[in-house]
Amino acid sequence: MHITEGRMSKQLEMKLNVIEKAVQQLINISSGLAIENQKLNHRVDQLSKNVASGGGGSADNRSEVNEDIDLNITNVQKILKQQQSLPTQNGFGRKIVNN
Repeated sequence: MHITEGRMSKQLEMKLNVIEKAVQQLINISSGLAIENQKLNHRVDQLSKNVASGGGGSADNRSEVNEDIDLNITNVQKILKQQQSLPTQNGFGRKIVNN
């Protein structure tokens, strides 16, 4: 009886680890898409401002927007690294039965 419970516990632990890795990959993908969306939104805003002002945008304006995007990307990357280095939260993926 105990051997069967141990096997089931090990199988459940392995399945939870697979799910946890899949969730982490989804987080990475969605973060990448959010960053890309943010870049595109900034670019659209910049282009619409250039069109509204008559077309001539300054290089200083563009570099300032690019620096803001780079800072936001850096912050997102730091947060993701911190999340990956932290132990799993809410007991997700932890051993259920210690054999």
